[in-house]
Amino acid sequence: MEIARDAERKPKEVPRATQSAPRNHDSRRLERPSGSAPGGSGRSQTRPSRGGGPNSGHSRPLHVPRGTDNSNQRQAYLPKQDSKNDQDRKKRLRDEGKCFLCESAQHLARDCPQSTQKKPPAGLHAMGLGMMSPAEIRLAALDEAERDALWEIVLTTIAQSLPFPWDELEESAGGVFATTRFNIVEYGGFDLYLIQDRHDGQEHTLYKSQLTDPNFDLITHLIQWKTEFYEGLAEYWNKNIPSTAAATETKLILSEGGLDTDSDVPPLLDTDSDSDWSDSDTESDISDVPSLEDSFKEDVPWALD
Repeated sequence: MEIARDAERKPKEVPRATQSAPRNHDSRRLERPSGSAPGGSGRSQTRPSRGGGPNSGHSRPLHVPRGTDNSNQRQAYLPKQDSKNDQDRKKRLRDEGKCFLCESAQHLARDCPQSTQKKPPAGLHAMGLGMMSPAEIRLAALDEAERDALWEIVLTTIAQSLPFPWDELEESAGGVFATTRFNIVEYGGFDLYLIQDRHDGQEHTLYKSQLTDPNFDLITHLIQWKTEFYEGLAEYWNKNIPSTAAATETKLILSEGGLDTDSDVPPLLDTDSDSDWSDSDTESDISDVPSLEDSFKEDVPWALD
């Protein structure tokens, strides 16, 4: 009876579930049951943290890379938001077509003299070097240097061929051979040039392909262009300016219509007719005029007493 009672008092042991062996593709670590290791003395396997602080559950403190702390990170630039009054003011100025800075109607904000943003200078730097690759910058510089060298050759060739047939040597001989007589600029594109002649004020357009063509004769082209210009100008003057023959023909037409220009002129204005006046008649007329003293005596006799 006592043996049966002792058996009832003992707790029934729950059978431990057998752990299956990990599979090859299972990357999970097997968790050891809490408590003492098998065959150990029952002491804890966790190590105390360094510095005597409380144990956080990790054997070592985590390494934090430098610069990853949020307190050391640079805050991103956020543009200042315009207030309600500024937005209303800009809207009003935009509707009126005025400048945002000085409220002038003569220009916009990008062209305002008070603007601190300056425009880039003309040339290679104005092409946006920040948006160009090093190869594109090099090609642009080579094109600019090639253009300047080509212009120098053109100006030298023209200077060695002066004077031209239509140059005015008698009036301005110094301007014909001046070193600054001709000038070249880009005209509407990188491949079209404008040659300016300060002597006669003419301008000639030439393409880059023409100047680089070995068979192109620049001087013959300029002389032919100037010849056509002056011939067209002479033809215009002959058509629009009346000549002496045209004036004579007009006079004959008026006389045939009954209008005799010579007879219609009054005698006093007719310079072609013989005048009956002579110097002797003029002197006699002047002698007949009473003197000022006689006239004064007759009119005011008491004034000379």
